[in-house]
Amino acid sequence: MNKTKVLEALQANRASLKGARLSSTKKYSVHMDGDTTVVLPPQAIALLAIMFDEDQDTWTEVELHELINSHTEISEKQQPWKVFAYYRKRLIDAGFLAVE
Repeated sequence: MNKTKVLEALQANRASLKGARLSSTKKYSVHMDGDTTVVLPPQAIALLAIMFDEDQDTWTEVELHELINSHTEISEKQQPWKVFAYYRKRLIDAGFLAVE
């Protein structure tokens, strides 16, 4: 087999990336009793505002992904979910977000 055929075969069988790998069992809960003395950047505060504005306070990761991605005003350059993923640990550490 020559190099071209090997590359063609690999291209035909390659894995494709089709968006974020989201869990349908992981649950996120937002809480208002977090540490209000913590210093959070504006984008993290905007993420909390989005979650506080909803009627529910618990979402699966898939549901939260849909909610966050519908708010493109969070960032002009990055996808909203990437912004959330970046600040997720800070929100958890501050006590505003819990993951089950």
